[in-house]
Amino acid sequence: MIENRKSCKQVVRIAAATLCSFVLLPHVCRAAPTIGKIVPAGATQGSEVEVLVFGTNLHDPQALFFEDGIVQQTKIESVNDKQLKVVLNVPKDAPFGNHRFRIRTKKGLSLLRTFRVGPFPQVIEAETDSSQKKPSNNTVEEAQAIQVPQAGGLTIAGVVEKEDVDCYQVRLKKGNRLSVAVDGVRLNYTPFDPYIDIVDSDGFVLTASDDHPLMEQDAIMAFTAPEDGSFFVRVRESAYGGSSACSYLLHVGRFPTPSVGLPPGANPGSEVVVKWLGDPAGGFESKVKIPNAFPRASSEISRLLSVHPRRDGVIAAEAVPLRVTNLPVSKETDSNDSPDGNPSVPAPAAIWGLLEKENDTDWIRIEAPKGSKWSVKGWGRRVGSPIDLTLNAYRDNEKHARITGNDDSGGPDSLMNVTTPEEGSFLIRVSDHQKRGGDTFVWWIEVEPIVPLVKLSVPPSQTKSQNDLFPQVPRGNRTTVILNASRSNFNAELKLLSENLPKGVTATCPNFQNGAPGSFVVFEAVKDAPLSAAMAEYRAVDAADQTKVLGGLQQGTEMIHGNPNRTPWRYSRSTEMPVAVVEEVPVSLELIQPAVPLVKNGKADLLVRVHKDEGFKGKVRLFFPFKPPGIGAASGVDVPADKSEVVYPINASDKAPIHDWDVVVSATVTFEGEDAKGRPTIRISSRPVKITVAEPFVQVALDKGMAEQGQNTTFTGTVTVPTAFTGEAKAVLLGLPAKTTSEPLVITAESKEVEFAVAVAADAPAGRHANIVCEVHVPQEGHQIVHRMAATEFRIDKPLPAKVSAAPKPEPPKPKQQKKKVSRREQLRIQARAVSQSGPSQESKGAAQ
Repeated sequence: MIENRKSCKQVVRIAAATLCSFVLLPHVCRAAPTIGKIVPAGATQGSEVEVLVFGTNLHDPQALFFEDGIVQQTKIESVNDKQLKVVLNVPKDAPFGNHRFRIRTKKGLSLLRTFRVGPFPQVIEAETDSSQKKPSNNTVEEAQAIQVPQAGGLTIAGVVEKEDVDCYQVRLKKGNRLSVAVDGVRLNYTPFDPYIDIVDSDGFVLTASDDHPLMEQDAIMAFTAPEDGSFFVRVRESAYGGSSACSYLLHVGRFPTPSVGLPPGANPGSEVVVKWLGDPAGGFESKVKIPNAFPRASSEISRLLSVHPRRDGVIAAEAVPLRVTNLPVSKETDSNDSPDGNPSVPAPAAIWGLLEKENDTDWIRIEAPKGSKWSVKGWGRRVGSPIDLTLNAYRDNEKHARITGNDDSGGPDSLMNVTTPEEGSFLIRVSDHQKRGGDTFVWWIEVEPIVPLVKLSVPPSQTKSQNDLFPQVPRGNRTTVILNASRSNFNAELKLLSENLPKGVTATCPNFQNGAPGSFVVFEAVKDAPLSAAMAEYRAVDAADQTKVLGGLQQGTEMIHGNPNRTPWRYSRSTEMPVAVVEEVPVSLELIQPAVPLVKNGKADLLVRVHKDEGFKGKVRLFFPFKPPGIGAASGVDVPADKSEVVYPINASDKAPIHDWDVVVSATVTFEGEDAKGRPTIRISSRPVKITVAEPFVQVALDKGMAEQGQNTTFTGTVTVPTAFTGEAKAVLLGLPAKTTSEPLVITAESKEVEFAVAVAADAPAGRHANIVCEVHVPQEGHQIVHRMAATEFRIDKPLPAKVSAAPKPEPPKPKQQKKKVSRREQLRIQARAVSQSGPSQESKGAAQ
């Protein structure tokens, strides 16, 4: 530990060897450096701290860019291209909690990381402190001794390696209180689930904590010493895992440990007396002044104010959130356990209360005009309460029929929409999903009218990553960012307004059309724009009335992914977007304005000119970042090294809206050799051009075709001309099977049918062949408008074999009749009959002789 108590500054130095095995890095942002980790992960309010930043592509570092501008860099030094040494100044009034930052180099801005500001003096775990000989602190016998202040606390910055258990020894007298809290997963480095406990000298566990409603996967606890002696605080990964990425800030002291406030919210600009609940020593009260504005943009979305309560002048290590709203706030009535007899609360309103015991339910009567629509949002877990909040809405009549209900659509809390029935009021039932209750089961609900709302966000170019969430604009060049617009109760055209762009940077954004999922913004920097970064603001307004602000940017950045299937564990949200100006790129794009429209079921080739500086070595791959509804494009086009012009194929479906759309072509420039240092790739863009989607000029309905191998056939089709054109159009038959050919035909505006003569070779493949398409090229002002017709089918049969005269088949021999076997009696009868028939003639013959 290196600590200077004579001044308000604390200087902490960590050697590069501390994290030499650190390998956990997020997905690489293709145009920027990356940050793996910062050591230590936080600092004390009103201190100066030296930190080490680990990452990749850290060439030519310029600054640690803190998005809120509160924490300031005073010195930056490059150790190598994977490590920086930075001195930070944390002001005395810096807000506690995470501060978003990035590394800015000449060639890019890094992924997002956070640096945590806390209230207590900070020391380093001896095992990771390079100024010492790295003594182990993995057992009670080897525990690192720490001195806990009489009031307040001490913060220890450490790392839990695999199967590591860090132990800290604290001397306590009987009756002394010891509070412990740990920041692990909330440092936003890795899915680290810390576990803390306190054991005595014999190793018996006296108290322990894993997860906590206020702390997510982090832990907090308080303990009272049963006797004088040494006690040991242990921190580890809950499943005895760990890695060099599992940093923690362990707070140890005699500070209060509340988890929820009552009331859990208030109006901006007000001063409210809050009773803090959840501390084992009992609740306590303090006055809280609610600011009119949040000091950090990251708090604007949640509208949760982080408050560190003070008890007897001692500040808590962890913040308790309070909801800030402009709605009128009221408290539940004392007897509201049934739906009848409750006073009405006029909507809109915010109401708060407490489920005091098991099976407790609270009923609220909301008065609102018949047919009006309301959004009912609940807060429980988000304000530190252990409640699993469930909301249900009922008719305000004798039957109390259920209207709707919800458990967790609002993240961990509830959200539902209610239309006021004919009674002019409705009931809200508040309960815990597991029917629990207690002195910390606080709830807060807001009833607001459903109004038009637009939320803007940038989709990452790769899922479960931070890739391309903000623009990095090369000097004298352009880049494009896609903006999605999530709309509620608004279907008209939107306009984007931007503010606070870096000097020398302009932004061009086509209006958001109804039916389109979003739009794009082209950022362009002049050649002499300063290398810098700024936090830009965006507002979505009604294009027909720009005084109507409908919403703005609400960007969620995925910070940690864990099981199962790399599920996002934590987000960091902001209402502002960083925009960086970076060094020049030796490639620029020019998209040529199409001279003819793109018709439904048609296709076109956009001409792109790729300007490369002499000596450029690298690869350029084009892509189409924004596809209007019904328009498709190739996934990418590689630009040959010896070419300066390429075409980018696009197409339109039969459902593409008739409209003029702004589009751009972007490129990923991949550098080679020395130019690749610090910037392997970067994205650039063309200026936008308009493409017009129009109705087809001509349509051809082809009949099915059939032929035998070796016999020619004819494809016939009916021609209609919805839009008259001049000149001769060329029709071609595409998709024919091998060994079949067809010649193009000419179509005019007067044509009624087509007949394609198709030659079929004797060895053409037999069978059914689908996707036979007629393509028609309609001339217009020296250009071609390509139409593709609906596909048909071509069947090729094998010829039947020729008939051959065959010799008649000989008749089969008749089977010999078998003599009938007769009995002896029948034989005698036959002989007798023969004698009787021949007797007279023999006698006559004998007489004549």
